Amino acid sequence: MYRSKYPLELLADDRYYFINNIRTASGELAIAGVHLPSKIDATLEDQKAVVSYLVNDLQDVKERVDHNRFIITGDFNEDPFEINMISSVGFHSIAIADIVQKKKERNVYYREKEIFYNPMWNFLGDFNKPLGTCYYDKGGAVNLYWYIYDQVLLSADILQCFDKNSLEIVTEFGKNQLLSEKGLPDRKNYSDHLPVFFCIKESEL
Repeated sequence: MYRSKYPLELLADDRYYFINNIRTASGELAIAGVHLPSKIDATLEDQKAVVSYLVNDLQDVKERVDHNRFIITGDFNEDPFEINMISSVGFHSIAIADIVQKKKERNVYYREKEIFYNPMWNFLGDFNKPLGTCYYDKGGAVNLYWYIYDQVLLSADILQCFDKNSLEIVTEFGKNQLLSEKGLPDRKNYSDHLPVFFCIKESEL
């Protein structure tokens, strides 16, 4: 069983996500861990429904805690550019940290909507390896082969704590290789997804 050295307060618990508030010596932050419905088993409307539940719970938690330092991380089962990730009625996440930090919110049809920063955009394309967190060679009209379903989103007030140089898609731990000989996630021995690692500077809270 995992044990945290920080006090945790569970503020939401759903089949597809949880939200914990964490108290450290320097301050508080809230983290949502997600494993959202797969495209294999759910339609886009199904995914939108679960995302709406999470967004509503995040708003409720925001009103209960005395800060706005939020992290959302896990398996979103969508790429950074897909509708639930970028829409103002979804996670409303973008690829530019400076805009998130300066604006914090965006006026959408006369309502202020919070913006999140999604640094996983930086892993798209073939300039970096690995090429994503999940590989899927499927049929149909669209096939990207590599997908970045595992992500981290950050609110404006937590950005100063985010160590952007720490962010990586993990391919090994210790002597264990998470990629097969073909360079794909080793689903037989580990998982069909690669984990994401990042650090938060507690002293900056």
